Amino acid sequence: MRRLPEPARQCRIRLDRPGAGPRTPLRPADASVTTAIRPGRLTHGEDEDEMASAQVPTIAGIALAATGAAHFVAPDAFRAITEPIFPKDTRTWTYRNGASELAIGTAIAVPATRKVGLVALAGYLGFLGYRAVLAR
Repeated sequence: MRRLPEPARQCRIRLDRPGAGPRTPLRPADASVTTAIRPGRLTHGEDEDEMASAQVPTIAGIALAATGAAHFVAPDAFRAITEPIFPKDTRTWTYRNGASELAIGTAIAVPATRKVGLVALAGYLGFLGYRAVLAR
C-alpha cells in the first residue's frame, strides 16, 4: 500500500472557500470546515481498488440469487441441467435448488452474512458434485 509522503499528511485543506486547496495557508480564524489527512490513510486510487474488490462478492451474490429466482420463474429452462443429476422428481429438485441458490446468493451479497454464505456455497457445490458422481 502506498502511503502519502510526510508533508502531505500534515497538510490541512480548506473546503469552504473557492480556490482554496492544500497550499492555502490557514489562519486561526479559519477553523470552520477543515479536514486533515490522517497518517496511514490510503491514497485515492487505492481506496477505489479496495471498494471495487469489495463489490465483487456483492455482485456475485446478487447474480446467484437472481439465478435462484429464475428457477421459480422458468423451471423448464433448468430441466436439462437438473434431470441427469436428479432423475426422480426433477421439478421438485429444480425448486429446491432455486431456493438454495436464492438463499446462498442473498447471504453472499450481504457483507454481514458473507462468510456464512460462502460456507453454504461450498456445501451446496459439494452436494451437487456428490449427486453428479452418483448419477454416472
